[in-house]
Amino acid sequence: GMACFVIWLKLFYYLRIFRPTSAFIKMIIEMLKDIRIFLLIFFIGIFAFANFYYILDQGNTEKVVRVFEGSYGGAVIYTYMQALGELGYDGFGSSSFPELYWGIFFMSTVLLTITMLNLLIAIMGDTYDRVQEVAQEAQAKEICSFIEEYDFLFPEEEF
Repeated sequence: GMACFVIWLKLFYYLRIFRPTSAFIKMIIEMLKDIRIFLLIFFIGIFAFANFYYILDQGNTEKVVRVFEGSYGGAVIYTYMQALGELGYDGFGSSSFPELYWGIFFMSTVLLTITMLNLLIAIMGDTYDRVQEVAQEAQAKEICSFIEEYDFLFPEEEF
């Protein structure tokens, strides 16, 4: 499965030489570079809220209802899904601390879902503008670098 995935990634590498796709490939690479710090902060926020949910779930005296089934991994996955818009709240009302669950739920939706994802959109917009300004030059550079990488395929003529 991993080898098949790498082959598909190699297709993106070869799409650099075509005019319609080279700008998009460059844009993907630049966006991945630009969102590194954002992803660090985003995942720190996810782990922070997941830790809060996990500790709150461990203190739940209602042993019948565990929101995350007692695992930290479940809390991380729940918080990640919540940050992406999956706003499930099953079990909050039947827990020992429904007010705390709802409070952290609203805080995490405001911070992770609304604020952070809108920041991501702004970062991507800035990157798009920057890449579009030099799209033709970048496309010519990609073709030249591709030719340089595969110059061994061209026979050398003696002069």
